[in-house]
Amino acid sequence: MIRVLAFLVASLLPALSFSQIKIGYIDSGKIFQEYKGMESIRKQFNQEQSEWQTTAEEMLRELEDLKDELESQRLMLSTDALQKKEETLKNRQREYEQFIQQIWGPDGRAAQKNVELTSPVVDKINSVLEKMAREEGFTMIFDIAEGSVVYAEEGLDLTELVLEELNKEFVPVVEVEETKIAIFKFTETTLLAEEGNYGQRIYDLVYNLVNQSPKFEAIPRERVETLLSELGLEREKSIPDERAVEIARSVDAKVFLIGEVNREIVELTATARLVDAETGQTLRTETQTAEGETEEAFRTMINNLVAAIVQ
Repeated sequence: MIRVLAFLVASLLPALSFSQIKIGYIDSGKIFQEYKGMESIRKQFNQEQSEWQTTAEEMLRELEDLKDELESQRLMLSTDALQKKEETLKNRQREYEQFIQQIWGPDGRAAQKNVELTSPVVDKINSVLEKMAREEGFTMIFDIAEGSVVYAEEGLDLTELVLEELNKEFVPVVEVEETKIAIFKFTETTLLAEEGNYGQRIYDLVYNLVNQSPKFEAIPRERVETLLSELGLEREKSIPDERAVEIARSVDAKVFLIGEVNREIVELTATARLVDAETGQTLRTETQTAEGETEEAFRTMINNLVAAIVQ
């Protein structure tokens, strides 16, 4: 496996000076032992082995039964019957030995299955080594498991680096719990903002965008709006922070988003604050501005605002 790579790279040696040579080695035995992908391969191979072993044991048991039967009946059988029994026994013995050779012989099915299952792993190892050779400038990489390295300085062993690269795909994905967030309608601070209904428009976009973030779980709008109605705040232009904290806690939110929008003749500005529902402390404040009245400029402003907040 690795010997092939070493040979191919070593064939370039005549064109290199000694100072240009960089050598490393691996222990393929350790790699096969500790590569996490080998677990399923071993399980599959052991399943095949178990089935072959069961067949071999059944054939051997039948062979032993025939031997016992022949010995117990030898004195009672005629010459012809005895010859037939002995011939049958020889045939079964030959079939058993052929089966053992077919399965566990040098080129048997077990060896073929082992090559079939491990070939993809060999390809992965070679791929990692070729990449390492290119990026790190190695001239030769030997396999110590083949007995081709009898001494090497510390620091030349690349085994752990190869294992780290191979096992990356088996690193468990840690699921991050989403933070529950309550979102309030943005306060319209100017007459132009009220006329354009920007507070509601921003609220709708912000709610949808935040709820799509893997970091947050937006509290359903109906729950927040119901509490606002019960507290007589649904028609208020702005909501005091202390009342927002009270509502956020009531709906089990960890944080809440509150903000304001200001519309001037040629400019629209939106400011959002992310607040800790437990302490009332502002965690982050972000302001974004859109120039002009195009829908694209408006949506870009809100996208940038939410992107900055959810960081």
